[in-house]
Amino acid sequence: MKKLLGILIILCSCSSGKEYNEPQFVEKEEIRGECLSDDLMISYACDMAVDDQYIYILASSQGKWVHVYDKSDGQYRGSHVLTGQGPGEVHTASSLTVDKDKLQIYDQSQMKLLTYSLKKASDSLQISFMDDVSFSSNKGIVRRAWLFADSLYLSDGQLGAENKKQKRFQLHDGHSVIYSYDDFPVQGKDLEKVFLFP
Repeated sequence: MKKLLGILIILCSCSSGKEYNEPQFVEKEEIRGECLSDDLMISYACDMAVDDQYIYILASSQGKWVHVYDKSDGQYRGSHVLTGQGPGEVHTASSLTVDKDKLQIYDQSQMKLLTYSLKKASDSLQISFMDDVSFSSNKGIVRRAWLFADSLYLSDGQLGAENKKQKRFQLHDGHSVIYSYDDFPVQGKDLEKVFLFP
């Protein structure tokens, strides 16, 4: 066994006699980074959405949750939605969606889906709180929620009574659960992989 191990080490340590030439990379141009302001530093983005005009980043920074950048030139356009637990404020955001003239944020700690109106002008954007839908009456943990259709909401989490089999998804009408799913409601096992992280 020792002879076999010795022969193996010798064979592996032999070189082919070729020299290693370190690769040379041509420097095309200098790349510079610039921090506009320490106030705009975002350490951890929770979510992001894009529409025809703006990029919306969901991250807790400087006491606000939504940071907006111009889609065409990347310029910072402002921060919105205060951190807190009052009306229109967000404590622990987990998802962001933008659809035409509405922006929605799910606050996991308050178990609320908050809706804001978007008013766009050629050089400005105004985000105003409209209303919220509470999921606190649900049994279990709601991690995220989305507007599914008019007045229908889809939620993701560990849902249902603890003494029964918990469900992953539930469909709500804003007041009560209409239907529960163990997995995402799709036909065929091959499609389920797409919805592991809806």
